[in-house]
Amino acid sequence: MNQEIIRQISAKRSIHLDIIAGIMIIYMVLYHCSQWSNTTNSLIMRILERSLFFFMPWFFFKAGLFFKKNKKLNAYIQSSSKRLIIPFLVYTILAKPVYTVSLILINNFNFSVFLKDQLASLLYCGSVPANLPLWFLPTLFAVRIIAKVTSIINIKLCLLGGGIAMVLNYINFHYPLWIPNICSGLFFFSLGYLLNNMQYWKVTFIISTCIYIAAFAYPSIVDLRCNSLHSGNYALWLIFSTCGCIVFNNIFLHISTCSLIFKPFQIA
Repeated sequence: MNQEIIRQISAKRSIHLDIIAGIMIIYMVLYHCSQWSNTTNSLIMRILERSLFFFMPWFFFKAGLFFKKNKKLNAYIQSSSKRLIIPFLVYTILAKPVYTVSLILINNFNFSVFLKDQLASLLYCGSVPANLPLWFLPTLFAVRIIAKVTSIINIKLCLLGGGIAMVLNYINFHYPLWIPNICSGLFFFSLGYLLNNMQYWKVTFIISTCIYIAAFAYPSIVDLRCNSLHSGNYALWLIFSTCGCIVFNNIFLHISTCSLIFKPFQIA
């Protein structure tokens, strides 16, 4: 790939990745809503799950694309804390009153039990019951810091993360949840860094597209947060998810010029 193509990709990168991020966030909201409403088996949700099974890996993959290897550790920790830990604390605190009121309304509030549940959930799950989806923020923070401390992101680090996550799934390791999801997050983060420009090569796109299509014939889905295998094979999920990230990044790189159509997703 010549420098001119790389330059063009870099110029478009924030736009097409913002669009994909918007799509993934909307799907994530719909997914959580379907869980609360017991509609996960509806036709539309099954289609979306089959198509976007890699939505959580994509966020780690994207983070790896923007990893700055040469940034000083202290500055990296400060910037990562500002972007991830501070929002985690703020939205955890904001969710508390709402969650507390909901428990009071159903006559299920006991302060000592409430406090114990909050601390246990934070320790074992990485977030509190009032706002469970926030687990992603401290996990990504840990992944970023591990990548920075190790200073060398290579295929060995990638396979180590994915391998540990797969073994922990095999032995039914459950808690703390953040141990396996940091490992799988590190796998996709590392691949994002390693495949930064290579993912846009034509041969990479073609091979990834073929593998992504194969995922429809043999669905392999893992809940990254809990590291639980819902269907298929764990190793195939790692491969299918990586290819899904590459396919979507390539497709939206070329159609992101349709800004009016995708503008709502870009600002989602």
